[in-house]
Amino acid sequence: MVQNVDRNLRVTLPDRADVSSAQAMHELLLHAQISAIDAVELDASNVAKLDVAVLQLLLAWLAVLDSQHIPWYWRGTSETFQQIVVLTGLAEILRIDRERPDENTDL
Repeated sequence: MVQNVDRNLRVTLPDRADVSSAQAMHELLLHAQISAIDAVELDASNVAKLDVAVLQLLLAWLAVLDSQHIPWYWRGTSETFQQIVVLTGLAEILRIDRERPDENTDL
């Protein structure tokens, strides 16, 4: 889920990014040595389920990166991830550019 690649950190969100995975993600992100990295690459391309616990964790961690001027970017995001981020109003904060999904979309 978290791996160092050269001086970059790659964070891959699990398929089920829900409360059951939030504690493990928290521990991994907490122990990531961000002071020794140049950038963070996030990958949410396989996310099939996403809930508030993981969104809160991401928002807090990305705020730490921003406060330390560490650039971060998305390598990929799944349709589910994008839809939930847009519907929760977090697209701008999480830097997800996308139009609002169809209201009839099944999440």
